[in-house]
Amino acid sequence: MNRQHNQIGIMNGRLSPMIDDQIQQFPIANWKNEFGLASKIGFELIEWIFDHNPNPIMHDDEITTIKKLSTKNDVCVKSICADYFMKNKIFGINKEQLNKNLDVLKKLIRNSRKLGVEVIVIPLLEKSSIRFHRNQSEFINNIRKILDYANDNDVILALETDLNYTRMMSLIQSVNHQSLKINYDVGNSIALGHDITSELEYLIPWIINVHIKDRKYKSHTVQLGCGDVDFKLFFSLLARFNYKKNFIIQGARMYPYSQDSDFSICKRYYKFVNEYVKKYLE
Repeated sequence: MNRQHNQIGIMNGRLSPMIDDQIQQFPIANWKNEFGLASKIGFELIEWIFDHNPNPIMHDDEITTIKKLSTKNDVCVKSICADYFMKNKIFGINKEQLNKNLDVLKKLIRNSRKLGVEVIVIPLLEKSSIRFHRNQSEFINNIRKILDYANDNDVILALETDLNYTRMMSLIQSVNHQSLKINYDVGNSIALGHDITSELEYLIPWIINVHIKDRKYKSHTVQLGCGDVDFKLFFSLLARFNYKKNFIIQGARMYPYSQDSDFSICKRYYKFVNEYVKKYLE
């Protein structure tokens, strides 16, 4: 792997059969096999999903296994998508539950350092959205309690929100901490009707990780190239703003489901993204 920047990864679980018809869930029975499958396609990264506790990443012996698989297949885990905190929120709950959730986040941060994970994505979407100002204020107050701890462990917390770029920039600037950054999801932005040119222009200093998906405006995720994302514009903007971080593919599943569809669609998605990266960013 000679590429120094803009590594391409796949979201944990996309190379495994769906569980309970959920598009995204930790592949408890198949996570070890995903390293080899990802390597065969050409992926350099897997973004780990932390959606339930317990999870292998919360145990030292399993971290050792992850490291061995990573080294063997030359596929790293540099980021975690912490869907766990969409249900176990960091706002709008009582003090006892908040402390429990922050303790889980602290342990996740500690174990991330052991594994060499650089970024933990905190999704603030759907029921965990902070669109309401009272929720945003409460979230900011609570996340401040953890940021120095994250910094001490060389881990960055990257927020993925449904806020427009002016509110997102205001949030990041108000906290003003080197361990709080942004995870940018281009598909979600298009579905929300956001202007990606303005978003990237103003938010690029804080964008530490990018999720690649395609969506229709005000609708669901579709296969890459079949939605309303203008990928030519998107990647040309990233080149203009000198984006040097990673891409994680979070594309739609194949329907109807077939036994070999997980690998084949991920292979096609990798080729799709890699062509844009080579054209605009190398």
